[in-house]
Amino acid sequence: MPGTGVKTKKAAAPGISERLEFQPHSLREQSFFSQSLLLIDLLVGALSFSGAIWLRSLLPRLHGPLNDQTFTACGFLFLITMGMALMYRRRLPHHSDLAVCMRAGILAELLLLTVLFLIRGEALAVSRPILLLFGLMLTCGLALTHALFTRWHLQQRSRQPHNIVIIGELGRSQEFAARLSESPYWRVLATFSDQTWGTVAGMTARLDQIIRESAIDTLVLVPSFLATGSPATRCYQDVLGFCAATGTRLQIYADWLDDYSQVYLDHLGNTPVLTFSFNPELTWPLIIKRILDVAGAGLLFLFTAPLMLLAAVLIKLESPGPVFFRQFRNGLRGRSFLMYKFRSMVVNAEALRAGLADQNEMLGPVFKMKHDPRITRVGHWLRKSSIDELPQLFNVLRGQMSLVGPRPPLPAEVAQYGIEHLRRLSMKPGITGLWQVMGRNRIADFETWVQLDAEYIRNWSLVLDLKILARTVGAVLRMGGR
Repeated sequence: MPGTGVKTKKAAAPGISERLEFQPHSLREQSFFSQSLLLIDLLVGALSFSGAIWLRSLLPRLHGPLNDQTFTACGFLFLITMGMALMYRRRLPHHSDLAVCMRAGILAELLLLTVLFLIRGEALAVSRPILLLFGLMLTCGLALTHALFTRWHLQQRSRQPHNIVIIGELGRSQEFAARLSESPYWRVLATFSDQTWGTVAGMTARLDQIIRESAIDTLVLVPSFLATGSPATRCYQDVLGFCAATGTRLQIYADWLDDYSQVYLDHLGNTPVLTFSFNPELTWPLIIKRILDVAGAGLLFLFTAPLMLLAAVLIKLESPGPVFFRQFRNGLRGRSFLMYKFRSMVVNAEALRAGLADQNEMLGPVFKMKHDPRITRVGHWLRKSSIDELPQLFNVLRGQMSLVGPRPPLPAEVAQYGIEHLRRLSMKPGITGLWQVMGRNRIADFETWVQLDAEYIRNWSLVLDLKILARTVGAVLRMGGR
């Protein structure tokens, strides 16, 4: 029934360890919560350092050099502790704040003391007593303040629930209201049907009455996506106008977006559009990735220049033909670019490939052959050591490739792709990637290759890139290329 109120179930106030209770709240509130904790952490850090210096003055035996190096070491300890606490809070969401902060503080202290022990010397004068006191007070302070602030915040939310009115397709609206009613943090004041919005008089007046009597915090639309001109469309326009006039926050129920985390409002020209992004967006991590690509490719180019010169000489001495092998590949979004490698095969290798098609060892639209007769002796060494890949650093500098990413396919291979394979083209290709460090030539199934690339794109982060680069060094040293 339109205008039917939905009562909220009474629930007990959450305890300190029930950290997951905070997760269903809005991202805006989570951001505010995190920012508040950061300010508290900074205050705890300052008080802990002041307390460590005060205790040092009371205990003469703990005297140590109070110099810039001690200040710097304490600053590093604070940053490491904050970073580890953030990591554990994400990886161990079921753990209490006490366990998270204690684990982060103890590991950060041990890590920094180990580093100071390894680099000890006459020039290094850090007051370890102050460092130990600061770490102990910081760990205990963070554990206590995090637990108390989380408890206080949840109790405040329980005492003053968020008032919500739901308008839309009646069945889904009532289902959504029932789910919200299971938590003490929301109170559903009423649900309205968008189908009868234009036929039942006084619905806007009823909203006006509710907002005056009960203070609506949020109005949620549960749309049924009907054609323009339907009662539902008129309902949405009226609700939007009402929220704009009263300043009430409007949210749209979108249970069909459960699997898509990167959804945001954008504009095409002057037209608002809802954007679904299934790949990393151009944010500061991708900008840093590009900076690392340029810096890393530039340094590698300088350090490996003598090796590349030796490879070029050996290629020319063994067989006539060009030093570099140039081939068109498909890059980001399928755009074609000219990729460079050291030539490791005979000059007419592409013409000979058709006659070797029946000896392909890969399952799928990729050609790989263990004992390829087209590979020269020098080429075998170049592939074994992965030196043949070094000219691709030029492609990285030009922005056509990255140090880490899916391998760039041939246009003929892309022509055979199924729709699920095109995901490989949604990120800039790389010299190395998950395929290289997770098995490389031992992976004979193209579907596994695609799954690894999809996993990389889905879980991309700067840390993942650094891990792949580190494992690539080991793979190259093992001479596993071919």
